[in-house]
Amino acid sequence: MSVKTKYTPSEVIRQVEGLDRKQLYERMNSNDPEYHISYEPVKKAKRTERVIDVSELIRVFGSRFEPNLQTYSEADGNNQEQDIVSVTTREISDLKEQLRDLEKQLLNEKDKVKLLETNLSDLREDKRFLQKQLESQTNLLEHHQNKKPFWKVF
Repeated sequence: MSVKTKYTPSEVIRQVEGLDRKQLYERMNSNDPEYHISYEPVKKAKRTERVIDVSELIRVFGSRFEPNLQTYSEADGNNQEQDIVSVTTREISDLKEQLRDLEKQLLNEKDKVKLLETNLSDLREDKRFLQKQLESQTNLLEHHQNKKPFWKVF
């Protein structure tokens, strides 16, 4: 039994949510290492076909890549293989759901951090303002204490 590890561009487009042919070929022809999708040329009959390794698709697309977990074996109709694929598909589905939940939690935590940073900045600004006010009041008080009363001037 083996699981498919190489995909043609047409298969990739069907397996990656939100990807179209133009975007895929732009990435395949790009020189930017983070944007580029590596592929291998494979000779088939009279032409050369490009194939992309599953690890490359996972690197570039992450959770957007949903592989077809179809297995290939010499014995057709093997129930054990179908059971394995069924369990694996359920596990992947559960893991994707957990990933979505964790991504939502992460966004919520990032929002909380932003709010706390804003509050901290506001508090620092208030502190500076109050320190200036205190300094100003202290200076006025000192100035007032240094003045002699008008009846003692003469």
